[in-house]
Amino acid sequence: LSTTLAVSITKVISGLTGYSDAGTILIVLSSMMVTFAMCNIIYTQILIPQKRERIYLYVILCSVALNVALSCLFGMVVFKEQPGIGVAIGTAVTDLLMLIALVVLTWNNSKQIFFNLNNVKLIVLSGVLVGANLLIKSPLETALLRSLDLETTLWVEIILIFIIDVVIYVAGLILTKEKFVRSLKLKR
Repeated sequence: LSTTLAVSITKVISGLTGYSDAGTILIVLSSMMVTFAMCNIIYTQILIPQKRERIYLYVILCSVALNVALSCLFGMVVFKEQPGIGVAIGTAVTDLLMLIALVVLTWNNSKQIFFNLNNVKLIVLSGVLVGANLLIKSPLETALLRSLDLETTLWVEIILIFIIDVVIYVAGLILTKEKFVRSLKLKR
């Protein structure tokens, strides 16, 4: 949701003028929701129980140094005209590399957690949501702008797409018989 509505969300938060790169920065940094969550799962469900927390500490320390280096490189050299985007890319790349390092270092345990059919279903369902959002967003915005001002249009667009996403996601979870949804049905 944050990737497909990033421009609308940033316009609502920061105003209709200025902050032109904010939507792009939000799109880039939204990838960290996934990478950070996966790193956290490795830390709490694999490394802590095995008393191997130091691995996480070493990876974090290396990631901090790499993040500073990549953020400077992308922000001051590669994206000179848009340093915020460069720093966001450097940070997102660092987070992805941190996840890769943790998966490699905990492969025997992490492969069972992350690489399974249930997660494939969730990824496909997320792709369906992104596709639906991209198909809906432009025509919805155009229709709303005919009768509403831009700021109200942005709010209505965000709310409507959020509701549509919830309906599609819950329906998708039920149709694919996702584990969590099945466990909720059994507890009734």
